[in-house]
Amino acid sequence: MQASKLCGISYPAQKLIEERARKAVVGLPPRCKRVLMFLVCIRKATTGQIAHECQCGNVSDAVILMQSQLRQNGLLIRNYLPEARLKNRFGDLSHVHLWELVGIAEV
Repeated sequence: MQASKLCGISYPAQKLIEERARKAVVGLPPRCKRVLMFLVCIRKATTGQIAHECQCGNVSDAVILMQSQLRQNGLLIRNYLPEARLKNRFGDLSHVHLWELVGIAEV
């Protein structure tokens, strides 16, 4: 599955990330595959976006489940509170985190 053909966007190191993801996706449960391929395509998203688009009720659990396999293939999904905090629909600052797929140096 080629993510660049699916989403029509590109970003630095996309080909490397795609190659590693193709190897890492083998043997993952379906919800983990959906989360991984979604992040391959868009690189980073909020918990709510991932849950909605991937039909994954517990994003952190899916990420924890696949982190070891991702690391073995030179990938990592990290989450962080963005510097420019997101606002909720009431205009209040939110504690919503972003999830991002990154390549790491192979050990």
